[in-house]
Amino acid sequence: MQGRIAIWQKSVLRTVSALIVAILVLSACGGSTTTTTNSSQTKTPIKIGISLSLSGDFSADGKAFQQGYELWKDTVNKNGGILGRQV
Repeated sequence: MQGRIAIWQKSVLRTVSALIVAILVLSACGGSTTTTTNSSQTKTPIKIGISLSLSGDFSADGKAFQQGYELWKDTVNKNGGILGRQV
């Protein structure tokens, strides 16, 4: 049982690390923040849905992923959002 927990911890660590690296790469690729405004386009936030286990046996993993997604959202919004829209 102890070995299975260690494998899960390594898996979660790798996934969260990959997510952080992806955030940093995408943040570094951000160029000019010049945006064109279109009067018919609304600036409503972009909703991104995810399915996470926040209770039960896998809640620790789900909460770690939730923190990673929140970090990603905050980083993206701090850098101007996606195509000028907040997430």
